[in-house]
Amino acid sequence: MAFLTLLGVCNYGLVLIFGLFLSTFIAGGWNNPWQKKLIFILCPVFLMLQSPCWLILGVETTKRLYPLIVHLPLVLILIFVLEFTI
Repeated sequence: MAFLTLLGVCNYGLVLIFGLFLSTFIAGGWNNPWQKKLIFILCPVFLMLQSPCWLILGVETTKRLYPLIVHLPLVLILIFVLEFTI
């Protein structure tokens, strides 16, 4: 893997973590310890979900699929599990 590709992968990982915390905060914050724990668990879960996609499908395809890999599950978790209104 080239250095710039590796740097891009690290960038997407950091953006994922930042976006996860930011979207949770905007959707209503963390109301109880269970919700905080779930958000902290979701960080490595989403990163582990992306990693095989990067390795199997390649970086460019994963960038195109990013909304389906991260945004859709996050919105569904915010709505149905954490019961936030979006």
